[in-house]
Amino acid sequence: MIKLARLRLTTQRNRKCSIVRQSRADIAELLQNDRLDQALARIGKLYKDQNLLAAYDEINDNCECIISNFAQICKQSDVHSLPIDVRQALANLIFAASRCGELPVLHSLRCFFGECYGHEFEIANVELHHGNMVSSQIKENLCKNFVPDDEKLKLISEIAKEHSFSGVLGLSTKLQYAMP
Repeated sequence: MIKLARLRLTTQRNRKCSIVRQSRADIAELLQNDRLDQALARIGKLYKDQNLLAAYDEINDNCECIISNFAQICKQSDVHSLPIDVRQALANLIFAASRCGELPVLHSLRCFFGECYGHEFEIANVELHHGNMVSSQIKENLCKNFVPDDEKLKLISEIAKEHSFSGVLGLSTKLQYAMP
């Protein structure tokens, strides 16, 4: 199942990379054509897509950790007997399963790990109860619904510089007035 998860993850990651690349190009074009309001309207979605890409990378790393420690995982019925990095990898995959519907194989893994290590471990990590092992980075990447204005400014300035937009200096002044 882990190998299947990695295969599906690669497919989703490639798809999302294409979307991010196109979004960045579209936003750059909007900036070039002085359509800042439309660029700002799209920047939040781009930010979330980039966070999801980062989460995919972390999920892949967690799958690798589980594959490399699979023999030990199979021998242990008590999750607390596993090394901390393995417990965190399990917790991250369980958490990601509840937030990445586009990767249904993660749900199967979540059920499997829940049966192996107890539903308390599963629920604690899905619902982020006290003592959960989910990394703060994956929480941030999969749960962030609000995009702070400073992140929007940073991302739009980065895109403008990437595409050698000549109005970068004037852009920051325009952005200050355009942001709510």
